[in-house]
Amino acid sequence: GTGSIGGIGNFAGKAGQPLASPTDPPCASTKRHAKKKKLPTFDFLPRRQHVVLVVDDNAVNRKIIGKMLSFFCLEYEEATNGQEALDALRASQNHPSSSDPKALRFGLVFMDLSMPVLDGYDAIAQAREEGVDVPIVALTANALSQERRRALDAGADEFHTKPILRNDMHAICRRFLLPPSPPSPGGTPPVTEAGKPSSPPSLSSAAGAAAPSSDDTS
Repeated sequence: GTGSIGGIGNFAGKAGQPLASPTDPPCASTKRHAKKKKLPTFDFLPRRQHVVLVVDDNAVNRKIIGKMLSFFCLEYEEATNGQEALDALRASQNHPSSSDPKALRFGLVFMDLSMPVLDGYDAIAQAREEGVDVPIVALTANALSQERRRALDAGADEFHTKPILRNDMHAICRRFLLPPSPPSPGGTPPVTEAGKPSSPPSLSSAAGAAAPSSDDTS
């Protein structure tokens, strides 16, 4: 797509690999992020069962999303167009025809809508026709209501305009990757000693990981 997801940064990474520097691991506390506002990380085990698929023809956009996901301790794979995304989904455990127990299972897809070869609308629609039920979040630089309607009609679970910020990304991942918390007796959410709702057990703020905001990427 033509819209930018965030600021341009000096990133190193390649498709299919979490975007992280050997000296700055995404799940470890670092001096560079010590003063940043921390967001809980997603400590899934096994991690490869909750991989996020990032689909965008813009390499900078893919890297910025990947950097945010890495700082949430999430692994991700990349695709540069809708056809590559379909191929990845067909080879994954998310596809009804899959019989490979070692194949990836995607927990979430971020799908750009304007791409060459096969655009996001058609990729989403085709994936749904083939029985792929992974949550898909459509991303676009166009905030027009008809674009949103078209994406949702194609089968997207959610629509979000670019740029996507750190807190929004975290909220989306939490909403789609974490199972709903079971209600406590009496119908009220469980609370901590401080009187605030407790966090789901699979969400951890350990390691002091912080994800970059759009202005962290310079």
